[in-house]
Amino acid sequence: MVQDTEGPLIITGDEDGFVVFAETVYERGEWASARIELKARCGNLVEQMLLSPSRERLLVITLSASELWSLPSKQKLESLRVPRSSANLRRAVQFPLLDDRFIILEDSRSHVFYWRDFTRASEGTLSLYRDGRLPEPEYATNASYLSNDCVVVEKLADPLTGIRTNCWDTSSFLAAGEQAVEAIPRRGLQALSCVLGDIISVIDSTLVFLHKERWVSTVDLDTFHLTMEVRRHFFIPPEWVSILGSVVCALTREMNLVFASKQHVVVVKGWMGRWETDLLGHFDMDAEWEEYAGTDIWVTGRPLR
Repeated sequence: MVQDTEGPLIITGDEDGFVVFAETVYERGEWASARIELKARCGNLVEQMLLSPSRERLLVITLSASELWSLPSKQKLESLRVPRSSANLRRAVQFPLLDDRFIILEDSRSHVFYWRDFTRASEGTLSLYRDGRLPEPEYATNASYLSNDCVVVEKLADPLTGIRTNCWDTSSFLAAGEQAVEAIPRRGLQALSCVLGDIISVIDSTLVFLHKERWVSTVDLDTFHLTMEVRRHFFIPPEWVSILGSVVCALTREMNLVFASKQHVVVVKGWMGRWETDLLGHFDMDAEWEEYAGTDIWVTGRPLR
């Protein structure tokens, strides 16, 4: 779901490929209902929606295409088809520091487009390097991205390499003026992958995430490679976790955490002021590579190697 935080518009996409534009209706200062303005079909399963910083464009990613919509007119502007043979996971993220463009990531390739008309930016394909000696994620099953003016964070799930954490300095996306040639990752973050659940937000260089043991935790991405330190703030009950193991959570501008679970909404305030320190063990990349080197792993009926 995408909601315009500055207005009453709510946009949702579902597994049948429908995108619904709805206007919220308020009664006595409270959200009472939503009035559907448009229900349009976008092919098949809607995997992701991304709202432009100007709130004038909406990117809809489905299994078969990437579509750019105009929010003022609620009309589809352009569509980029995906070959039927493609089984790669695609995700979109706002281009750091430049509000007029976005990035579509597909395994080890990253393509830069303009929000205004879906044309390819002059930098074309962005070379996005990842940490470690393990292979590039050609068969990723899930990916999450967060970014701000300091860092871009990626959580990647791959059947061969497991969970991987990558972090790039935002400035590396603007090498050679506005020409994003290549982005080199920070090193030494893979130990974090052992405890990383859902990523929630990133504040400057601090990553807010859900620990695999259901602790809301934070980590300083600037110092983690030296300290291996994770701060655990509070434990969430199992009722807040979906049957798929994920949580619906957002961080507000006031630094409050908002959790949605079934019919309930929980707001947690003042949570960053208290924590306990969890020191993670050393991550041996060479040892892990030896473990994977002799393993045959099959995905959707075909071997990875």
